[in-house]
Amino acid sequence: MIRRKCFIQCVEDSHDPILLPNCKELTIGRSVETKIKNTRCSRNQVSLLANYAQATVLVKQLGENPCGLESGVCLFKGDSQTLGHGDTLELLEGLHKHRIVFDPPPEKCTSTDKRKVNEELATEEIVSPSKTKKAKLEAFMDGGLRGDWESVDHGKMLVFTPHNSSHGDKVAGYDLDWTIVGTKSGRVYPKDRDDWQILLPEIPGKLKKMHAEGYKLVLFSNQAGIGSRKIIISEFQHKIESVIRKLGVPMQAFISTGTSVYRKPLTGMWDYLAEKKNHSKTISLLESLYCGDAAGRPEGWATKKKKDFSCSDRLFAMNIGIKFYTPEEHFQGKSAAPFKLPDFQPLRLKSDVPLCEPASAQVTSSEQELVILVGGPGSGKSSFARRHLTRYTYVNMDQLKSAQRCVQEVRKALEQKSSVVVDNTNPDKKSRARFMAIAKQVGVKCRCFKMLTSKEHSRHNNRFRELIDSSHATISEMIIRQFEKNYQEPEIQEGFHEIVGINFVPYFEKEEHEKLYQKFLVA
Repeated sequence: MIRRKCFIQCVEDSHDPILLPNCKELTIGRSVETKIKNTRCSRNQVSLLANYAQATVLVKQLGENPCGLESGVCLFKGDSQTLGHGDTLELLEGLHKHRIVFDPPPEKCTSTDKRKVNEELATEEIVSPSKTKKAKLEAFMDGGLRGDWESVDHGKMLVFTPHNSSHGDKVAGYDLDWTIVGTKSGRVYPKDRDDWQILLPEIPGKLKKMHAEGYKLVLFSNQAGIGSRKIIISEFQHKIESVIRKLGVPMQAFISTGTSVYRKPLTGMWDYLAEKKNHSKTISLLESLYCGDAAGRPEGWATKKKKDFSCSDRLFAMNIGIKFYTPEEHFQGKSAAPFKLPDFQPLRLKSDVPLCEPASAQVTSSEQELVILVGGPGSGKSSFARRHLTRYTYVNMDQLKSAQRCVQEVRKALEQKSSVVVDNTNPDKKSRARFMAIAKQVGVKCRCFKMLTSKEHSRHNNRFRELIDSSHATISEMIIRQFEKNYQEPEIQEGFHEIVGINFVPYFEKEEHEKLYQKFLVA
């Protein structure tokens, strides 16, 4: 009998190998033993269960932040995977790389043997997994369709490439849910990984025809539920492979897992395909197309049809510059349905718009004054103040953290003969009056600069800032609606010397920022 031992060994050799006992679960993570100090790594990050007879280690993710595998797959909380001799595990995705080492090493087993080992391991009493966990193990190790999964940008996007995937100069792209597949249950969202069926009978034949005509077939799907851990990553990977196998044609798949640049209508998934996953072949936008159900169609666009939940698929195609079709148009040859684009369209921004309305208004005054800005989040108040009111004392609640401190700073600056600009949302008369009272006491004029940015344009600006500045806090829809609820139109009767409208005029430090801004960012 072989007397075998198993260790998990740090690739960087920062600590001694850790012995994994036979058939006894061991939990490791941030500790003195591993010398990991990163607080994103839990003290109980992963559990490891070695089986000396089978030369396997069952890894189960316990921590809130995922670990990573050599294949590029991330394990989120509750996910499991079986590793063998020489396989590597990142205790925190992208960090703290360790290797599984059996001593002596086992003979190399085939994929069929490995599947058999997995099935045996999953039924052993020492593991006692639920049926769901067993299914996940089988899905991971069986691999289903022959191909490779990879994790991009710390799990913000997943990419599946079948081994028989083609590369070409024209691409036929497709959304997944309610374009290629619907649910068997009739629910809007699938209840499990097997709750799907091909949406339309014409789909398999059409895709085979497109493939025969030289199109590279690609799935592009938003799945924010993976990033929020509402969707188990291994379950979704199984679904993708099962769908592609059912269709009978090679399809590459790009999956956005959150709200990053990879999420439609942004073009991150397409850009990654064009730059890195098409074998250096240039894609012809003129010959390519995209098909999806989020097309901006109104209520009743067809008999008993509901309004589309968004316009993200149509905008995705517009951002790329390729033709767009709905599933009914593409697969069934039906006429185009009516649709509505967002009210704000970035490419239609006028470059000659005046900064002020009326255009004759002066931005700055030679006299001491108080300027109160009025506008919702993303309307451009801060960028306007910092570009055009540079000699004014700048007062902002985000920096001072309270209205009372803002009032104190305004009084202090005005008493020191400085002009002041208050960069808060100031939606109602009450919020404006507290500052105007000080100006009246000190004896200086007060002007109101009202941002004329539409709420749709403001949402675009908020999304743009999130994308170019990771430190920028996400502005929730609740905050935007709160401003709209409290808003009262500024009036001269409040005591303003003048009310000036301010148009948002974007300014870009980088060319790529300007190109990004000109895309649809919000569906």
